[in-house]
Amino acid sequence: MSHFVNLSPEQSKNAYHSIYKNALRKKKDALALIDINKSYDSANSLLVLSSEELIKAIIVFLHSEGFEVYKIKTAKKIFSDHRYRHSIAKIFEVAIGISDSFLRYETIEKSNKEISKDVNVNTLINLFFDFKESAKPLEQTTERNELIENFNDNKNKGLYTDFMEELQITSEQITEETFHKTLEIVERLIRFYKMLMIQFHPNAKNHGAILKYVIEKDTARTVFNSVVGFLVALENINKES
Repeated sequence: MSHFVNLSPEQSKNAYHSIYKNALRKKKDALALIDINKSYDSANSLLVLSSEELIKAIIVFLHSEGFEVYKIKTAKKIFSDHRYRHSIAKIFEVAIGISDSFLRYETIEKSNKEISKDVNVNTLINLFFDFKESAKPLEQTTERNELIENFNDNKNKGLYTDFMEELQITSEQITEETFHKTLEIVERLIRFYKMLMIQFHPNAKNHGAILKYVIEKDTARTVFNSVVGFLVALENINKES
């Protein structure tokens, strides 16, 4: 029986966009539930499903571009284990946070404090304040990853009435605030997917107005596959020892 992990990169080229469209459909359905009757609990569960489909779409896309993601021992879990997909989502969230921090560094007004008579000391101090200000997106990433950690529980809470010491009503468990925070994570994953599409497009260099930095696909693929190869080799050594 064929599964995503059995598809060649070429076969995967027709798959990732269909997964992505399903993710968008889940998000659209979630927003419709809010418009119809403010069902934040059920809508939040659909958003979590949307995030899971986005992770699948990104992984299948990377495979289609020659990134050896399926060589990782636990790769199959991406398509069968919800919690594993949430773990991948946390990694992507960190990547987005780092990218946002770099962009923030370029746009903030740079510190110009003169605390010392030594110019070099002042330079270091100002760099410290600039980096601290630039790192704010990463601080928010930590908060988002705490929410992602609870994605599976929140998905279930939005669908099922439960009893733990007392009756757990879905609409009381998942609030409007939780919904909007989950929606923000989904939208960031969508942005990540789109940026990958642009980054690895044959004419990526023509998108200078959208991309501040264009990563050479061959370079990124070589680095990624080398890291995966190292991890696989390390795993085999541990098995033999």
